[in-house]
Amino acid sequence: MKKTLLMLAAGIAVLLGTSACGGGSDEPTEPATATYIVNLSPDALSAGTYIVYYKDANNTTKFEVISTSSWSKTVSSTRFPAMFGFKIKASPENETALTKDSYDLSVVGTIKMTRGAASVTNAPLNYSATVEKHNVERAIESNINNAVVAYNFSADGNATVNNKMSFD
Repeated sequence: MKKTLLMLAAGIAVLLGTSACGGGSDEPTEPATATYIVNLSPDALSAGTYIVYYKDANNTTKFEVISTSSWSKTVSSTRFPAMFGFKIKASPENETALTKDSYDLSVVGTIKMTRGAASVTNAPLNYSATVEKHNVERAIESNINNAVVAYNFSADGNATVNNKMSFD
């Protein structure tokens, strides 16, 4: 009887040990990729200084100064949901430094997220206006500065807005 109980206990231990390990086959191995894109019109670029803060593959905040009219960065993640996003800090030029009577300000911020066949592109930052010189500072401060584009991207390719992403 003791031998039977011992064999039964050993069998249960083996079953529990192998089911607890799982083979990891359910874990996603294919990374999700995001391409961050910011496009500035020449007037927007000349009317301010722009710094983009973005999340890298480790969900760490990095930053770069935007010095050309088109900026992009591609990052990947194998953690799900993947958290992809960027924030634009804009510092407008002082009105006395502006040389034109009006400025065509245009800023478009886009994230393209992919994983396998799943692909989602969102451009929630899309500001465009012709602004008189004396309104450039206010237009940049209220429409571009601190603009955030952020999403959680699931392993099955669904994107949801992430309104709480921090870039501090």
